[in-house]
Amino acid sequence: MNITIYTLPFHTNYGGILQSFALSKVLEKQGHKVLVSTRFYVAPLKVRAKSKVRAKRKIKGVIKWFLMPILIRLGLKKQEKRRDRVYNYSSFYQTHFPNALPVFHSTAELKKFYNDFKPQVCITGSDQVWRRAYAPNIYNSFLDFADKNKTRKVAYAASFGVDHWELTPEETERCAQLIQEFSIVSTREDSGVDLCRQYLHKEAFHVLDPTLLAGPDVFRPLFKDLEIKGGVFSYVLDENPNKQKMLDTVCQTLQMQASDYFSEKTDEKAVFISPNEWVGHFANCDFVFTDSFHGTCFAIMFNKPFVAIYNAGRGNARFTSLLKSLDLMDRLVDESADVTALLNTPIDYDRVNRRLEELREFSMGILNKGIYGSEAL
Repeated sequence: MNITIYTLPFHTNYGGILQSFALSKVLEKQGHKVLVSTRFYVAPLKVRAKSKVRAKRKIKGVIKWFLMPILIRLGLKKQEKRRDRVYNYSSFYQTHFPNALPVFHSTAELKKFYNDFKPQVCITGSDQVWRRAYAPNIYNSFLDFADKNKTRKVAYAASFGVDHWELTPEETERCAQLIQEFSIVSTREDSGVDLCRQYLHKEAFHVLDPTLLAGPDVFRPLFKDLEIKGGVFSYVLDENPNKQKMLDTVCQTLQMQASDYFSEKTDEKAVFISPNEWVGHFANCDFVFTDSFHGTCFAIMFNKPFVAIYNAGRGNARFTSLLKSLDLMDRLVDESADVTALLNTPIDYDRVNRRLEELREFSMGILNKGIYGSEAL
């Protein structure tokens, strides 16, 4: 089948680009032709009016995303080794998404493509496609551009990001209409199942994030030729003194050094590794310290001991939903917690892996039911 995936703009986000890579690989393994589509994010008018500099910076960043790898390959620009964040991401995107569609800029463009191409199936997800603050157009995330009579609509591991309702009454009414056209709906968080039922009047199923659905073997080729050391891999999105103090405790207790290959800082110490290296660090490290949902996913995928820190600003529902399903809630801590005892508590990954296999089987069943309908039963 021809299947399209509609997801959030990738920008420079490891989890965002790798979840889409994973879902593509799962579908390709089944023999489908997969195209990935997204829409360019344009800030609301009031925001743009207040921040012209920010808008110009965003446009400049988009141009750099597409042109940087070309300029470097032509020798017209010198690459700053392992520091150019845009180059590392865009190179991965261009290498591993050869069938990616051009970024759409409007609902009209999306409608025209889908009317002309007529994919048999369109999947929205994963990641926080249904989080109002992140979606370029919330109705697009509910596939308003696809004709239900020509394309089967599926939501796989779509996420609201939070466990409370954020849409306006008008948006809620329209999205409730759109979601009725879906052959099946699944969400990444168990709270999403409740939100769909309560506000959109649609049954939904709780499934695995695509990265965990795909499993580690899908990612191993990405880093097989890289030399990556062990130790503590620290992947912290929102740094603060409490987290740094906790990281210091982890390193002192385990007598290991922490890698510092990712930082939101813009100073000379900042180094931005490629998605390939990022995955490789999870596979080769001895311990994971993170406040990232996908950082937690990859720690579990590669059977690493880890500490996950609540991250309310980015959404805690993702953490609790995943860790409850695997009986790993003790690994999720507040940033002020004392983790000394936890560091000496091993994780029973034999049990975790058995549970993961059960969840993979269930999640694949839901995905295939959405694609094939009754034929998958």
